[in-house]
Formats: sequence, structure tokens, C-alpha cells
Amino acid sequence: LPELAEQDLTPRVRLFGDGRLLIHRPSYMKRSGTWETQIEPAEVDNFLQSVVPTLFGFDDRSVRLDIESREKKISSQRSGVKAMAVQGKSAKEILYARFDAPISYFELNIKAFGRPGSGVLTSVSAPVYVAWEGLSLDLRRFPDQSMLKNLHAVESTVRSLEDRDDLVLITNSVP
Repeated sequence: LPELAEQDLTPRVRLFGDGRLLIHRPSYMKRSGTWETQIEPAEVDNFLQSVVPTLFGFDDRSVRLDIESREKKISSQRSGVKAMAVQGKSAKEILYARFDAPISYFELNIKAFGRPGSGVLTSVSAPVYVAWEGLSLDLRRFPDQSMLKNLHAVESTVRSLEDRDDLVLITNSVP
């Protein structure tokens, strides 16, 4: 459907270095529109300290290999359960399915970061992109996967910006 392709379906949170915060919610969401506020430099620093290390340290390949390994182990255990059931022993199989899982997408564009007052900055040569489909689902399945836990914490921190009381509507997106 061409009309769906033209719709803006993605909520966005954008924080600028000067503290300007823009929140965009598509028309299908409650409080749709583009909202804005200004946050203090100390709050920007705290936000960056809580999200930057995780986003820079996130190793997508390592997490996917870990999950793949765990899924193979679960699959082989399920095969054993099926074999026991065939032999007449009582067994319970668990079904796992995933349909249209939401994608958590993070883009970080900064030139340098560091602990405030430390005088030590780490230069960044390119933007950092992290995307994960079904973050909450995977975290429920593998709650001890530390990188997923950290990424979920980043998502929660970003989402907390959406709930601020000082946001002002600047553009309404209701058709």
C-alpha cells in the first residue's frame, strides 16, 4: 500500500549537544506530534555517560553468536524431550515464536566523549549505529546476556526522555 509507505511510523528521540531535546511520535500514538524541551548540560553529560559506553562497546556479532549457541543447546534439549515423549515418557515441549518484533535502533553522532572534569576525551571518528530486533523478547529468553541487559538499559534511559513533563508541542502530527 503506497499510503503506508508515505506515513511516518517511527517514534524518534533526538538529543543535541546543546541540550535541545526533540521527541517525535507518529499520528497513531498518544500525544502524537513533535515535542521539544531544553535540558541542562549536567543532564546531557549524565545521559551520555549512561549510554555511550554501552553503544560503543556493543558487539552485535558476539551477542548473536552467543544467542545462536544457546539456541542450539535449547534445540538439542528439545530433541531429547521429543525422543522421551515418543518412548512414552511424560514430556512438555515449549513453543517459541517471533512475529514482527520491534526494532530498537540507536544512532550516536558525537566527536568525543569523556567523564566530565576528567580532562580525558576519547575521539570518535564515525557515527555508531546499533540495531536489535526483539530486544525485550531476547532479554526474556536470555536474561543473563549482559550486552542485551546493557542495551535494554540504554533503551530505558532513552525512553525516559519521552516522559518528561517539560515537553512542549511544536508540531501536531494528527492528519
